[in-house]
Amino acid sequence: AALDNIHVNVSSVPVTSRSLILSLEDAQRLSGIYSELSKARLSMLVVASGSAGFLLAGAPVALDSLAAVTVGTAFCACAANTFNQVYERKTDRLMKRTRRRPLPSGRISTPHALSFGLGCTTLGTGILAAGCNPLTAVLGFSNIFLYSLVYTPMKQKSEANTWIGAVVGAIPPLMGYAAATGTIASPEALILSSGLFLWQFPHFFSLAWMIKKDYSAGGHQMVPCFDKTGDVTSKLLTRYSIALSTLPFASYGLGITSFMFPLESLAFNGYLMHTCRKFHQNSNDENARKVFLTTLWNLPLFMFLMIFHKKDFLPEDASISDSVVLSNQGSINVKSSYEDAVTDVFRRTKSIMKSLCVHEALTPDSEQDAEMKPFCLSKENK
Repeated sequence: AALDNIHVNVSSVPVTSRSLILSLEDAQRLSGIYSELSKARLSMLVVASGSAGFLLAGAPVALDSLAAVTVGTAFCACAANTFNQVYERKTDRLMKRTRRRPLPSGRISTPHALSFGLGCTTLGTGILAAGCNPLTAVLGFSNIFLYSLVYTPMKQKSEANTWIGAVVGAIPPLMGYAAATGTIASPEALILSSGLFLWQFPHFFSLAWMIKKDYSAGGHQMVPCFDKTGDVTSKLLTRYSIALSTLPFASYGLGITSFMFPLESLAFNGYLMHTCRKFHQNSNDENARKVFLTTLWNLPLFMFLMIFHKKDFLPEDASISDSVVLSNQGSINVKSSYEDAVTDVFRRTKSIMKSLCVHEALTPDSEQDAEMKPFCLSKENK
């Protein structure tokens, strides 16, 4: 009977739980919206090119600076992409591929998106300034400005917007190199940055060809939108692919990499030019898609192999064989007390991969090896 007089307001329990669930759902939804504003996949490519610029500077690899340039570049990319969508929110409603973006679909307000972009700008440039150096921060801020206030408005006015966009894409590798060295005045930084610049033309023009109707609906001034036969687009694809294919040879000629980089580039850049030739022969969406898909793996391979074949990646000698020795058990011992864990990993990886390389097997490590292997290449000819 006493229990009958006890009244428990059980409704308060599910309300609290429901509120918590709703809060989590709202947070998840907002996180998804921020990811769309940031164009997360595109931002990942920007970050990768920035990290490549940092690693191209060589060992030892400073973890704190690498982390700072990675995170700072990511925030800068998020800011630029957000401002781009704020500016294009009206034209995005006119295109099928963009009408579901957060702003044209009404899932976030313009002031909210602007606040997010400004927050990313502050965080990005702040992290680059504090964790790297002022030059890297200036480059990051300049790229946000160039992408948001020059490239984006120009898309509605001139076909030259693509060339401005290519400049934007070429800056992140310079940011990475500046973060590692404090300067961008280097042939290797110029080669990598030029690679990003030239790569964007086959990548973007092939994409623009496939969605040219959508671009026309949005009022964008893109070369393929005014190219009925595909002749102009195919010439641009071929021209810039050929220019891109010369960079590994320039890298070797300038003494930045071994000759294996241009040799290997004959395969992946040769295939890119092959797909461009197919598009020239028959300018259709299928061949444009082949060019586009090829560019997606061509650039990561270009960056990786340039770093891998860099001659002076290690601090004191261009050859890893002088810094790494193999014990009788096959384990690798690094003769360096100042190398951090990351540099150690790079040493080990390069040593293992080079041991599997035919070029390395044909290259003597000493005069004695040269006598024992008469068909080996000399050090001078390496």
